[in-house]
Amino acid sequence: MFGFLDSPCKRCNPADHSIYRAYFCGVSTQLARDYGNWARSLTNRDSTFVSLLGASLEPEEPRRESLTCCNPLAKERNLYSCDPHSRYAAAVTICGIWTKLRDDSMDETWLRRGVSRTLMAALERSVGKAEAILISGGFPVETVHQALGRQESVELDSSRDWETCSEPTAVAFGKIFGHSATSESNPKLEAAGASLGRIIYMLDAVKDQETDRSRGRFNPLIESRRTIAELWDWLGAELKQVEQAFSAISFFRNESLLQSILFDGVGAKVAAAGHGVGTRASFSSETASKRKKKRRKKRSPDQKSRWYESCCDPCLWCPGDCGCGSGTSSAGDGCGVCDCGGCDSCGCDC
Repeated sequence: MFGFLDSPCKRCNPADHSIYRAYFCGVSTQLARDYGNWARSLTNRDSTFVSLLGASLEPEEPRRESLTCCNPLAKERNLYSCDPHSRYAAAVTICGIWTKLRDDSMDETWLRRGVSRTLMAALERSVGKAEAILISGGFPVETVHQALGRQESVELDSSRDWETCSEPTAVAFGKIFGHSATSESNPKLEAAGASLGRIIYMLDAVKDQETDRSRGRFNPLIESRRTIAELWDWLGAELKQVEQAFSAISFFRNESLLQSILFDGVGAKVAAAGHGVGTRASFSSETASKRKKKRRKKRSPDQKSRWYESCCDPCLWCPGDCGCGSGTSSAGDGCGVCDCGGCDSCGCDC
């Protein structure tokens, strides 16, 4: 799940900036409380969305705490932490990183295998605690383990259609979304999470297809006889399922912020992946290295100099107190609102 959802801060208003930051830093604080300060480094936008989603479905406003997040010398801010939703998101984060390490531990390169197995051993106690937290809240940990454990056998199946290959990821995301608000799964949230899981699996296949081809690894796009046009139709249908499921849910707060993250962000990811493979009739001809060279040629010096243009997006590193140094971005649009940006890989004071 890590790294798929974007920060909403280029698309939302200053009030939503502040709310997003409060949830992001709240998850960071909860990770530190439950697993140690080292766990702050695992804070990500995906787990922030899970915390935000669960809290937005609760009738009562989540309790805020006045804390400094990761910088003890900074001024205190109101953060959403020490509540069931931030704790749930923190536990999902720990289990998610362990699952990623488990996948990497079976990689063909010895260095990656060794590093992953070492980190898995170091995380064993934290993973046990995270799973205990999830189980106590009614989350079906064993069901998700079994689903993800079927991934390899599914990919070895002779049929290897996209729906079958993406099913384990769909089950995992469906359960994570479905249990984000209550101990009993919400069917609408579970359906939305399942469709999002399928989208993530296939977009990951788009990103990795050249590497998988060169290393002889399985990739559903390489094995499939279906066309690129069919892929975008398939992704569009799954995205529509996410939108329909969310439109049927009543949120008590933050609905526009959730929509900005999910619909705009995921839609942009699908569109970007479409530009990545171009308009070829199949998934085989042009290499990633050639496409990379083309992208480099298209970027002008002016484009490269505008790295800080969206400095209020928490995913961009901001020098100074989240104010881009002088208080204005390279675009001259004024960066005083960077105070509401967040601290996702950001050199701010939060």
